[in-house]
Amino acid sequence: MTIIAFFMLFTVSAQTRWQLSVTIEVTRDVDVKPSSVLQIPGGGLQGEQRGTLYIAIGRDAKAFRIMKEHTFQMIKVEPEGGCQIRFENKDYTLGSCPWLDGFTDHQADIFKVIVKK
Repeated sequence: MTIIAFFMLFTVSAQTRWQLSVTIEVTRDVDVKPSSVLQIPGGGLQGEQRGTLYIAIGRDAKAFRIMKEHTFQMIKVEPEGGCQIRFENKDYTLGSCPWLDGFTDHQADIFKVIVKK
C-alpha cells in the first residue's frame, strides 16, 4: 500500500511541476502531422522523425508547420509523454512531447522552453 501511495505521489508531482501554460519556441521549422502518417501499409508503424510533432487525437487533422522562432503554448500534460498545445488559437493533442520529463532526447536544440520570470 505504501508503494502505491508513493508512486501516485511521484506521478502527480511529476505532472504538476509545469506551470501551465508553458511557452515553447522552435529554433527551426517544425512540421506538425497527424499520427496516421506513421502507419505503414500492412499494419505496422514507422518511427517518429526527430523535430516533428504528431497529432494523436484528430488523426485526420491537417498537417501544418510552425516556423522558426515562432512559439506555441503547452496547455496540458497528458499521460505517457503526451500533451495538449495551442497554436494560432487552435488546440492539438500530441502523443509525444519530447521536452517533457521521461524522454531521453528532449530535443532542446529544437524546442526551447521559455521560463517565466
